[in-house]
Amino acid sequence: AAECYINLHMYDNALTEVEKVLELESRHREARLEKANLLYLENRFLDAKEYLSEIIEDFPDNAVLHNLSGNVEFALGNWDEAAAQYTKALELEPEMPIFALNAARAFDNAEQSGRAVELFVNAARLFFRQEGFDDLPPIFARLEELEPENPEFRALKGKTAFQNGDFLMARRYFDALIDRGEAQSGVYFLRGILQSSEGDWSAAVSSLRTAAELEPEEALYRMKLAEALYYAGEDPHAELARAR
Repeated sequence: AAECYINLHMYDNALTEVEKVLELESRHREARLEKANLLYLENRFLDAKEYLSEIIEDFPDNAVLHNLSGNVEFALGNWDEAAAQYTKALELEPEMPIFALNAARAFDNAEQSGRAVELFVNAARLFFRQEGFDDLPPIFARLEELEPENPEFRALKGKTAFQNGDFLMARRYFDALIDRGEAQSGVYFLRGILQSSEGDWSAAVSSLRTAAELEPEEALYRMKLAEALYYAGEDPHAELARAR
């Protein structure tokens, strides 16, 4: 019944049903978690904070609950406490981009810009990897304000431009990173792909070889390097063997 009310956004009714469950079974796992969530959804932040303090030690490995605790502290303007809870959630589920983004925002509000930048970049990387491209623009906008020359941020901007088909812009980002000695293997690889598409096979071989040297176990790099070697008139067999 509570879940039905939640789906109807009737949170007060849902909380009533959850309380009935807890009267019957005070340690009911799902009901305890849902009560904390409902208190937050009803904007009863002080009540939610108090209730979370009672139950959170019983769920030490529940990343969602730590994130919820961070949301409550954030709503109360307790930036340091929010950051600590979001960080715990991220430690428990390091591949969850929203946890990284929430932590970044909390550290940003706490005026810890170094940690905020690190986490904004991490969130952007995770969203990009999981194809959450619509979530990137506000993160990029904040990074432009905080640390516009951050190499990983610039690499993500270039990769996003590549993903969107803006190859000229992507090439500008990649070339600048490489010229400054700040490029990782993925940047060399994508520049090699762009050079291949332009028919500049010798340049592509150079870029793809560097990518393969930086990340020698990446089979895709070896395969594309072999392809570029072939079209450049060189022997691709050794790289094909490594790719296999």
